[in-house]
Amino acid sequence: MAELLGTVSSPPSHMSPASRGWFPRTESSLFASEMDQFVEPNSTKLVVVMCGLPARGKSYISKKIRRYMNWMGVRCEVFNVGNYRRQHVTGTQDHTFFDQKNESNNKLRTQLAMDVLEELIKWLQTGGGHVAIHDATNTTRARRAQILERISHEPNINVLFVESICRKDDILAQNIALKLQSPDYKETPPEQALEDFKARLASYEEVYEGLDENADRDISYIQLIDIGQRVIANSIHGYLPSQIAFYLMNYHISPRRIWLTRHGESTDNVLGRIGGDAGLSDRGFDFSEELRDFMLSPKGSQRFSVWSSCLVRAVQTVGPIISTCKKMGDKSPLLKVHRIRALNELYAGSCEGMTYRQIQTLLPDEFQAREKNKLHYRYPNGGESYVDLIERLKPIIIELERETSDVLLVAHNAVVRTIIGYFTDTPSEQLPFLEVPLHQLICLTPTPFGCNIDHIFLNTQSESSLEEDDI
Repeated sequence: MAELLGTVSSPPSHMSPASRGWFPRTESSLFASEMDQFVEPNSTKLVVVMCGLPARGKSYISKKIRRYMNWMGVRCEVFNVGNYRRQHVTGTQDHTFFDQKNESNNKLRTQLAMDVLEELIKWLQTGGGHVAIHDATNTTRARRAQILERISHEPNINVLFVESICRKDDILAQNIALKLQSPDYKETPPEQALEDFKARLASYEEVYEGLDENADRDISYIQLIDIGQRVIANSIHGYLPSQIAFYLMNYHISPRRIWLTRHGESTDNVLGRIGGDAGLSDRGFDFSEELRDFMLSPKGSQRFSVWSSCLVRAVQTVGPIISTCKKMGDKSPLLKVHRIRALNELYAGSCEGMTYRQIQTLLPDEFQAREKNKLHYRYPNGGESYVDLIERLKPIIIELERETSDVLLVAHNAVVRTIIGYFTDTPSEQLPFLEVPLHQLICLTPTPFGCNIDHIFLNTQSESSLEEDDI
């Protein structure tokens, strides 16, 4: 294999730069920029102000927004007032600390919230941030007005309120159970913690003032009712608020698993070539059958959909699953099959069909540019970068968030890396370096605290190395 990959002294004519229509490359064509991510360093910033009673999932929502924004290339951070309180306030902080009739404690809690607001404003204005989330209850109209008034003195900062409302007892019970795992109750017996939290909750309910379509008609806000079962959006303007609103319209907390894998080994993988539309090798076909056997076994999913790219190697990989399920009739666990062009591999432009050894020899400037900045490097003559791929995969992420049943997604190296990066909150700079070997099945299980990830190796092993089939 190494011998084959090293044979570049006499490349075929179709591999030569001249025959592929090469043209001089500028910095802007070599690398995707922040402009390609729709956010400029000096553009308008956004403060997302969470509001709602305790145990309504505000921190969960905040973390999901942060994860999606950062994955998109929009620098976002959560500023949690509860964490700040625990760091800066000594003494007892049981339910009596949250007594709304205690003026001194009220003033202290308000000061803590405003101190956190100052921190996030500083981060937006001098720390390079784009979106900052003020994660707190902010349950009164007076508190929200105070926040608006303070931000009004800052240039180029807009405000979006996000209120979480839970009216269903079962959802609220789940949220309270999660809340009792917070640091506030780390050393408290469960029954005592529950009693204390209910007392805290009752104190907030006495003064709670939700967002109102009449009183708050002039401000931008989103109301999420019962974990997204109903969404109300008011006065949403601009790119970032619109992205957040659309994202929140599709989230839920239903348990499900997302199975990810690359296609089976292709004939181009064997030769070390990138891109292209080759079919499977013999080992690739063996893997497709093992994937079918696993997914239809008790270890797989009882009900699932199949998503694949439109490239031959991915379609052939899911072929045995589809054909077997058709024969099963009503007993088939297969819900739907989708071939999705957005799941195609990152397009390597004029480098399609070449090996990296050939690129290094024939196009050393391109090879070095990619080594310099793999996230933003864009392949020549209409090729893509990882930044371009993230933009292409945004609808896929939204659909995966919307899905309530299991999904088997069969795609390609860069695509699987980018999807895993979203669910595991991996910094974008690290996406191009995530290891996703051929013939490995990855199971993602979203949880309230993030995402569990399991790696399953099936029997058939590919002979392609990570270096050879990297993209």
